[in-house]
Amino acid sequence: MSRRKRFKRIFKLGLCGDWVEIYKITPPPKTEGEFFLAFREKRKRKVLPLFCGITIGGVEALIKDFKQRHVDLTKLLLFIMDRFQNRERFPLEPLIRA
Repeated sequence: MSRRKRFKRIFKLGLCGDWVEIYKITPPPKTEGEFFLAFREKRKRKVLPLFCGITIGGVEALIKDFKQRHVDLTKLLLFIMDRFQNRERFPLEPLIRA
């Protein structure tokens, strides 16, 4: 019997009217980190996973960098656009409903 994965948003960053969010997965996976970074369009429920398997140390560093404005938002936007374009060529897991 498989346990259903649940997601809890722990950080949210506004980005040109859309959102970049960090979620915690419960119960945590056994082989990788329990956090993932996702992109959510304005007024949408579905998210596009950007990075999976982030550990607590990585999350703390990401939040610190976001708050101190050390993240290059141009590169982040280009990365998100690239993920949207490659979604058809490299299928991701089904989009997660948060």
